[in-house]
Amino acid sequence: MQKAESSAGVSQALRQRAARMRYGLIVVSFCFCSCAFTVLISFGVFTEQRYEAEMSTMHSLAVLALFWVIGVWGLRQRPGLVRQKESDAPKPELPPAQKYEKSALDHDRAERIARKIEAAMAKDLLYRAPDLSLWDLAKHIGVTSHYVSQTLNTHLGKSFFELVNGWRSKDAVTQLTTTDATILVIAYDVGFNSRTAFYKAFRRETGKTPSDLRR
Repeated sequence: MQKAESSAGVSQALRQRAARMRYGLIVVSFCFCSCAFTVLISFGVFTEQRYEAEMSTMHSLAVLALFWVIGVWGLRQRPGLVRQKESDAPKPELPPAQKYEKSALDHDRAERIARKIEAAMAKDLLYRAPDLSLWDLAKHIGVTSHYVSQTLNTHLGKSFFELVNGWRSKDAVTQLTTTDATILVIAYDVGFNSRTAFYKAFRRETGKTPSDLRR
């Protein structure tokens, strides 16, 4: 089976290479003819009337050749609406339990990592770093980013961005209800890079806008 698939792949590659060579030969031939015709004109081989007739013929042939190449090339392309084979279709995302079934991370260690993540957010206020990444969080708590991602998905039931935006929104709620700082100042203080991103994440987490909370 593998030998047959390998032979089919080689054959397809050879056909594609032959097709490219044919198209290249057509282009080279056309360029050669154009150059030769230009040289003949420069030496006065054609009279003015004959020159106009020949140019008209060359123009027609050039347009015909161009459409022919485009047409053949288009027919050789894979149609955009061809139904994907089942084997080529993207595989659905596996649930966390199956996705990490071969991982060496056990339940007890995942619990310890979850506590470290909680401490990094609650005590160290790591979420306030505007450019915080999963790798930064993993480095901060001394754990691989793969284990941090697995712990977030399987034990905390959220993604990294959901975790960070949740903490940022929680901090923003506290500041909005206990301080007189402007909404934009609070947005930057809790780690957001823009007012738009702040409003979007805040509404997703609380169901309200920052302005609604202050009314």
